Amino acid sequence: MLALASAGALVASLAQAEVVAEVDWHDGEMPPSETWIIEPVDPNIHEIVSFSGPGELFSNACYAEMRMMGIVTIAVHSRSRTVELWFEPPGPWGCPGIYDPVCGLEGRFGPLTEGDWVFFCDGQGPYQPDFTIAFHVHAVKLVHPNAGEALPQGSAYTIEWADFRGDGNCPASYLLDYSSDTGANWIPVEQNAVSNTCSYEWVVPAIDSNQCLFRVTDANDPNVSDTSDAAFTIYECTLPAFADPSGDCLVNMADLVIWTAYWLQCGNPYDPTCLQ
Repeated sequence: MLALASAGALVASLAQAEVVAEVDWHDGEMPPSETWIIEPVDPNIHEIVSFSGPGELFSNACYAEMRMMGIVTIAVHSRSRTVELWFEPPGPWGCPGIYDPVCGLEGRFGPLTEGDWVFFCDGQGPYQPDFTIAFHVHAVKLVHPNAGEALPQGSAYTIEWADFRGDGNCPASYLLDYSSDTGANWIPVEQNAVSNTCSYEWVVPAIDSNQCLFRVTDANDPNVSDTSDAAFTIYECTLPAFADPSGDCLVNMADLVIWTAYWLQCGNPYDPTCLQ
């Protein structure tokens, strides 16, 4: 299926979802980035994706399209999961002599179906941009741990994820796995699926690695899955238990509160001098 738009908006059906495709020229000054960007970079199945990109400054949009040799257009291809920015020939043969400066392009598309997508343009001339941006559209998104966390062995940690198919109600059953070697091997957290929830209280296992990943997968659809964006760390805490009564491997005010709660208390029931 193909959805097209030129300097405007078009709504088309794509795998039972609406796809909005819209593109127009930046007004006035150069866009802030020198590269093509999309936002958000990891959208979910309900979000509209915005894009913008640099370009040469033109006196007006018509003149820009004439130099680009075509009318700027977006094509959304559902089967190949590609969003193509291209210039539909032929370009305008003449343009009004008005000064309405434009530079670069901006627009939006989506929502899209779950999976790996590519937003791209194959340039055909010196003024046409050439770029490729790969991104993933999420039906399920892992929230924590997602990148850079440091978790002590044996501590309690809440795994969180989001399921955008059920309006936040987490209607599915989910398989939870972790890896200590950047995904070369996966270890199940539970042998059975976790159902009707988007959180799990995890007792951090006794491993020592800074190459850990977590993964959540729909138990009934292995194609619906998400993994930590980058590695996190699980480590063995070297603090003695008496110095860290809260068990978070950090000596701070929380530990002082615990200490003071036991100040002058005696735990020997056979000592008559104990203060109770």
